[in-house]
Amino acid sequence: MCRTARPSLPLGESAELLAEKYGISRERRDEFALRSHRKAAQAQAAAHFDVEFAPVTVPQPKCGAVAFAADESVRPHDGPSRGGMVSMHHLLHHHLVGAADAPPLILGPSLGTSKAVWEPPLPSLTRRFRVLRFDLPGHGGSPTAVLRDPAPGRTTLEDLASLVLDLADHHGWDSFHYAGISLGGAIGTHLAAFHPERVASLTAVCSSAHFGAAEPWLRRAELVRDEGTAPLLVSMPDRWFAAAASASTPFGRRLLGDLAAADPAGYAACCDALAALDLRPALARISAPTLVVGGSDDAATPLEHAEELAEGIPRAGLEVIGCGHLAIEQPEALRAALTAHLSACLLRGGTRISGADQAVGP
Repeated sequence: MCRTARPSLPLGESAELLAEKYGISRERRDEFALRSHRKAAQAQAAAHFDVEFAPVTVPQPKCGAVAFAADESVRPHDGPSRGGMVSMHHLLHHHLVGAADAPPLILGPSLGTSKAVWEPPLPSLTRRFRVLRFDLPGHGGSPTAVLRDPAPGRTTLEDLASLVLDLADHHGWDSFHYAGISLGGAIGTHLAAFHPERVASLTAVCSSAHFGAAEPWLRRAELVRDEGTAPLLVSMPDRWFAAAASASTPFGRRLLGDLAAADPAGYAACCDALAALDLRPALARISAPTLVVGGSDDAATPLEHAEELAEGIPRAGLEVIGCGHLAIEQPEALRAALTAHLSACLLRGGTRISGADQAVGP
């Protein structure tokens, strides 16, 4: 029996209040509300006629105060996949900026945010790198339809990492530097462990090799599939930010607006990936130069997770910042840590840790 989906952001007073509270533009609010109503109407029709509907793709407005060189919307991948077959799924929505001949750097966002979370350090990073920021499925400009199967319990971290490799393949990058926040960091950790030849360096920010028991993530996925992301907006500011005032800044409101606008199916699919995620047995395989950044006041992923990552990855460095889960709350501290690590990697030429070196130690 099909269950009717309820719109997560109804038109009318609730949408107006949410738009005002989290600084969502009228155009974006209307797009999101329209998407919610379309999804509800489709679910009702599916329940009545027993048919399936493709996920709705809603165009997202460009965002950001920085002038970018390219902003690539979701489009069919028309080149060969890594297996030699033509891939028919879509690319993640992403933003590309920096000199075309500069080393590539991919930046992964955290669950519930968009590529906008990486805007503060972008001007510094683009001086030396070709920077690509992407949106997770169902977040920002990426539709949930980029996933091969967004049904409950079907999305894995490997699926998300594969989408990132599709971006690198699309741009012709054999290898790239990678930095990611939370889930975005776990994607990079997976790539460094299972596709070591592709990752020149890794930075995992407020991330983990194992984000706890599966059940809480599965409950959150079910809640969001039923009610949208609106119920999360009450508790998320305290989980994301160490200082309450950070949630009220224009940038904080913008990130919370991204959470409000996330497609429930895509957000829930990412929760499914987190529920099944356990990279702890694979950490010793990572040979890329690695920096782990932890937040001293991170309530969502406490500092012990960063310490476990740094201890498990050979020769990894650990930098602790006085921040909550979104280290971008302290943009200068994060920028300094990230640029110092990347500069050192460029000077070393991306030197990896040999197998012999990995065997040294307890």
